Amino acid sequence: MAQLGSETVRLAAYPEVMTAGEVAEVFRVEAATVVKWLSDGHLPGFQIGPKRAWRLWRDEIREYLEANRNTGSRAGISPFA
Repeated sequence: MAQLGSETVRLAAYPEVMTAGEVAEVFRVEAATVVKWLSDGHLPGFQIGPKRAWRLWRDEIREYLEANRNTGSRAGISPFA
């Protein structure tokens, strides 16, 4: 995964409210992994509509990345991946 700086730049291209699939692109994981993280409470998000689809605020994802940033060679990798 790229370091936080490049991920922050990539986030700017996404809509203000993101789908689990879009967040999966940022984290470079499967959408099902993001849904699991959401269900387990590891990522902030909310469900909408009759199908209870997950949505995430882009700024909260940015804040999450900044708060969980490593300073080592694997900077920006999720601690629960």
